[in-house]
Amino acid sequence: MRSLLVGAVAAAVVMPLSVVVPQAAASARPGPGTARGAVEARVGDLTTRTAGTPGTGARRLTSATVRQDLYADRVTGTFVLDAAPTGPSTTSYLRVGFGHTDDAGTCVGDQQYYTDTLSPADGFTRSGRTLTLARTDSRAGYMDWDCAFALLDADLDGEQSSIHSVLGGSLRDVATRPDLAVTKVQLLGKGRIGLVRGVWTTLEVTVGNRGTGDSTGTVVTGAGKGVKVRRAGLGTIRDDDTGTARVQVKLVGTRATRVRVTASGGGDRATRTVRVRKVAPPAGPTPGRYAGAGGDVKFDVVKGRVTGFRIRTVTTCGAFPDVPTTTVVTYDFPTVRIARNGIVDARQKGRLFSAYLRLRIARGTVTQARFQYFGPSWCRASESFTARRVGG
Repeated sequence: MRSLLVGAVAAAVVMPLSVVVPQAAASARPGPGTARGAVEARVGDLTTRTAGTPGTGARRLTSATVRQDLYADRVTGTFVLDAAPTGPSTTSYLRVGFGHTDDAGTCVGDQQYYTDTLSPADGFTRSGRTLTLARTDSRAGYMDWDCAFALLDADLDGEQSSIHSVLGGSLRDVATRPDLAVTKVQLLGKGRIGLVRGVWTTLEVTVGNRGTGDSTGTVVTGAGKGVKVRRAGLGTIRDDDTGTARVQVKLVGTRATRVRVTASGGGDRATRTVRVRKVAPPAGPTPGRYAGAGGDVKFDVVKGRVTGFRIRTVTTCGAFPDVPTTTVVTYDFPTVRIARNGIVDARQKGRLFSAYLRLRIARGTVTQARFQYFGPSWCRASESFTARRVGG
């Protein structure tokens, strides 16, 4: 005979059944955070069948597969019987155990889930002769399980003679991996892209990583009929994070076209196709003094250049767990040339900070403008604005 604990307490089930192994002591189990890292999940095809189990039909396991999902804190499994249960004479109890392999090479069930095969319990479903387990369990997020088993039992008493069928096996690691998606392709924050022929224009390409692993060495490329695209690097995009690449595109053809944008990194890749229009060059910028609403933005346009730029805006410094602070700061920006497409897209990089100025100008009107600053102590500022010519 072998002892078997049921209910909320993890039971001591052993593979093979002829050996009694006590439940692993809590002090011997890995603590939270020890099982993740480069492992997304542990999976197993349970193919080792225990001899001496006489089950047939609905009381015999044909196959069993299990998964411990560390990132979703979830256990799942699929268990196929030789036949579907039809009533009390053919039903049994399915026990699914996850555990560790002891020194004797047996699988100790640290955590179990069980159900009646005819009328599934919570967390289980049945379709014909196939039962499915899908249950959220915080222990699945950190326990260092390396084996599993599925067992059909006549009752919950734990008697050796009541076991109908058993399948067991080891668990193997599934490495974390990135899952990239090109979520946005924009020009000055807008999805409608018009290009002046022959002018290199910067598009902002946002790449998201929806996977469980980092996307290292991430790059963004592009191709299309009648366009040239310069490759842009994004470095590493962490799991559940995004990055934005500044990709330069030049229209060399004479008509509208499509650009296929591709992001790749960490062994994954994603694409997105966007339509670009050919547009005529805008009217040239009118020289003079310019100001934004409220007077917080001021600059001059001289000989096709933005010069003397000043902006007064809110700056936030600090990050969790500190309480962020806000101050109003006045920033300047170096003189920059206005391209033939009427766009300024410039970056100022210092030893400890970076600043960006982007705007579109035609005649005496500035639209789609934004200033951004990133500095030490997690300081950052971002201000969108418009401006008009106010004097010569």
